[in-house]
Amino acid sequence: MRCRGLNDKGEMVYGLPAYGFGMDQIAGIETPDGDFQEIRPETFGEYTEYPDINGTGIYTGDVTRLPLPGDGARLYEVARMVIDREMKPQKGFTSAGKSMVRLNTYVFIRIETGTVLLPGVDATGRCDTEKMEIIGNIHQNPELLVRGGG
Repeated sequence: MRCRGLNDKGEMVYGLPAYGFGMDQIAGIETPDGDFQEIRPETFGEYTEYPDINGTGIYTGDVTRLPLPGDGARLYEVARMVIDREMKPQKGFTSAGKSMVRLNTYVFIRIETGTVLLPGVDATGRCDTEKMEIIGNIHQNPELLVRGGG
């Protein structure tokens, strides 16, 4: 799992997670050149495997902007969440009953309302995240989390 976090100098460090000795939480990051850098654990972010419109990888803790038709846009905070979803059969198929599944997945939480977006694809097969742009992260840009911020 690729990850990132802020070191004590406020610099974003990227690499692989490293646990502190005798600890259950991630205390540092091993960088690609083999260095170990301690991070502030509350700034830890996981790579989601989703790219934004510029091809930049999206991490938990990022804030993304999704343009809407016209001049509007929505801001989302990227997070990991466990959610329960009802699975419905595709059109033309029947089911023996409701089927609930528990997902441990990456979500996009709308800053204005708190509603949760699970990325989907449009009619052309383009993922929602490929229309978004990363505009900052909650650790270096906390003002983006203010209702109506950005």
